[in-house]
Amino acid sequence: MVNAEKKQTLLFACGFVLIFSLLSIFSYRNSLNEFPKHLHSWSQSDRYALALGYVDNGLDFFYPATYNLRPQEDFIPVGETGITGVDMPIHEYLIALVMKVTGSTFPVIFRMYNLLYGLLGLFFLGLLVKRISKNYLLAYVIPVFVFLSPVYHYYLNGFIPSVTSVSSIFIAAWFFYRYFEKENPNDFIIMVLFLCLAVIPRFSFIIFVPAFAIPVIMKYYKLRKINIRELVVAFSGLLLIVAFYLWKRHLSEKFGSGFLSGFMPAENFGELKSIIGKTLENWKFQYFTSAQYIFILLMVSGYFIMLFTGLGKKNSMKISLYFPACLFCAAIFYSILMARQYADHDYYFLDSFFPAIVLFLAMVTGRIQFNNRVVRYTAFSALIILLGFSGFGNSKIQELRRTGGDWDRATITAENFEGSDKLLDSLGISRNDKILVIDAYTSNTALILMDRKGWAILNTRPETIKKSLEINYDFVVMQDRWILSDVVNSFSEILNRIERVGGNGKISVYKPTKEPQKLMPFLGIDRGIPVFSAKSAFDNPVDTIWKNNGMIEKVLKKDFYGYVNRDLGYGATLKIDNDSLFMQNRYVLFSGKFYLYNKNKDFRLVFQLNEGEKTVIYDARDIRQLVPVTEKWYSVSIMIPVPEVKNNASLSVYITNKQHGRLCYDDFKLELY
Repeated sequence: MVNAEKKQTLLFACGFVLIFSLLSIFSYRNSLNEFPKHLHSWSQSDRYALALGYVDNGLDFFYPATYNLRPQEDFIPVGETGITGVDMPIHEYLIALVMKVTGSTFPVIFRMYNLLYGLLGLFFLGLLVKRISKNYLLAYVIPVFVFLSPVYHYYLNGFIPSVTSVSSIFIAAWFFYRYFEKENPNDFIIMVLFLCLAVIPRFSFIIFVPAFAIPVIMKYYKLRKINIRELVVAFSGLLLIVAFYLWKRHLSEKFGSGFLSGFMPAENFGELKSIIGKTLENWKFQYFTSAQYIFILLMVSGYFIMLFTGLGKKNSMKISLYFPACLFCAAIFYSILMARQYADHDYYFLDSFFPAIVLFLAMVTGRIQFNNRVVRYTAFSALIILLGFSGFGNSKIQELRRTGGDWDRATITAENFEGSDKLLDSLGISRNDKILVIDAYTSNTALILMDRKGWAILNTRPETIKKSLEINYDFVVMQDRWILSDVVNSFSEILNRIERVGGNGKISVYKPTKEPQKLMPFLGIDRGIPVFSAKSAFDNPVDTIWKNNGMIEKVLKKDFYGYVNRDLGYGATLKIDNDSLFMQNRYVLFSGKFYLYNKNKDFRLVFQLNEGEKTVIYDARDIRQLVPVTEKWYSVSIMIPVPEVKNNASLSVYITNKQHGRLCYDDFKLELY
């Protein structure tokens, strides 16, 4: 019997490896070595930094660190070493160990580890379904269903610890089932081990511990007997979890933390309803595809039909559906505690409802059985077809998730800093020099790609920039795209504090100075006369350069100015068609004044560089962010680095008014250097 069971497991494993190897190669062949980009790349790069931190600190497990020497912006830690309070990153430590052994720190190691661990969890989920349902097809169908969930699929070869913790829950559930089925004490020990592996790296998974504990307690109650050995194992695991949690608190108090550690509930029921609505609007078809929702509906309907008609087979599992019911209760409780995170963070679904839904589906397979062959084949064919549609839907969603835009500053930042380590090397900047990154947007991306530790300043408020320049840094690095509009416009005093030493058209490097700097050299523009200039005060309604102008006289000021109103979808527009102007890298400098009536409407100032039909640059600046005041004229300056375009080059600058609001503007000037 034992040999037959092992043979069946081996056959299932061979089929599983074949199916999921093909699925993984097809899904991840182009992204296995990709640096964290796109959706939630901020959080993912922080996890990558933890693994690299272990490589740097000699694999000192108890002192996790990132490249950011001040992980908590408002907290100055002891020594500024980059050590941070975080749920103990067991998986990042193991990844760092692999990096040490292989001598490589490429993202592929992290991604492959997460992928393989995630597939291991799906394998044990398949074993669970096979044991409960006695059906090989369902044992493959349910793991494939999970694999095709867009949110799970996206993070499966990523950096977020939610996937590894979900996998640990699946593995723990398999040994949980075996423990109740065979009364094997070793299964209980392994279950507790994987529960610890779920909770310690992602403490939010503590909510699922009662779901595993309650059926065991009920068993003790029925037997009127407590297993002391199991009790010792359980309390040892709980003690380990508590110890690591307290250690995280200690690190956070001493060194600060760049990771969320508190609750974020809604303030009232009205806000909770609003959050639920926003969450569903943002993510409902990211959690599962429409075909997967139909799949769930069919599975649940089939279960209840079998239950109430007495058809099918009874679930032999002693804990029945108490287990997934407890999981759902835990998920609801956690979602209330962390409500404010759900609307903007899809992976919180993985931390709560996802394991509950999946394990519920696994449990209901034990009841679903069709004695009629035609009905059985029809039902399974429907499930397979739905999986096919799920795969198609998931593919479209993954494409959407990996599509960037001018709004995706995290990805733009990663692309701007690609190769920055070599740039700093060429400027003679040591790997031990400390770098201050102003307007870094994320806490670790720029520092990782520069392969230098330092400080990431995440906003450009004047007081923040001023305070950051008091840090004992060696060099300052900023992204060219936002130096003028976001940094200099906010804190012009910076021209008297740092001096440019080099750049590559994407980022500029500065050193401390006490000598005042002129704007053009500070921006890296060494060409004194622009090759093109276009300006307008909108005094003439028939402007030969700036098109699509409305014009108003002497209302807000003494002379004329341009405007867009509710009837106009676009404002002032400039288009330059001249190949000779773009035969080398250029800088576009724009300046102008804007008058916002309010901040309720979305206006964009767009810079678009095309090569024929191909868009080379599309940079749409939110005018509400550029202009911090309302009912007052405000001056704006922007610099856009543009690359060489050899054929059919055209540069367009225009204002969009998609929400049909009112905006006034004046004194536009655009120069090309």
